[in-house]
Amino acid sequence: CSQKVSQIDANKYYTVSDSIVWVGYNDDPEAANDFALLRFNNNRGPHDSMNFYYDDSLTSGQVFHSVGYPTDKYETPGGNHGCTPYEQTCAYKEFYGDEQRTYECDQAHGASGSAIWKYNNQQKAVIYGIHSSTVYTDSTKTIPWYNVDARITKLRYDWICAYTKN
Repeated sequence: CSQKVSQIDANKYYTVSDSIVWVGYNDDPEAANDFALLRFNNNRGPHDSMNFYYDDSLTSGQVFHSVGYPTDKYETPGGNHGCTPYEQTCAYKEFYGDEQRTYECDQAHGASGSAIWKYNNQQKAVIYGIHSSTVYTDSTKTIPWYNVDARITKLRYDWICAYTKN
């Protein structure tokens, strides 16, 4: 979002102290490898975090949730697109190794990096993937075909655990 510096409330923003990119992205910048971690300087409390895990048994029809800032949703006064969080729930059809796909979610530009989660038996949100990109059916990128998320696999789960322990 574009805002004047005088309009920014520092209490509503996070600052990043460290970041790391999944090594696979450097060698193969495909959607399934589009995965990074950020370490924040400030803690906003118990509601600002979710659990994460992997599940190799996910099957077609699993329902997931996401919140992102897609540029095709909502317009704020002054013409700023993508400045309002957009939450959606939709089923995923395909799970391939490092990626999962949905043909139902509307995840346009600005939604990249959104957590893809579902609720566990205790009704706690658990992240299983990160939204990466949209694949289009046409060269002008106006007709979306499906959305791709980078899945949290066992290897990535171990990597995240090792990184967060430091």
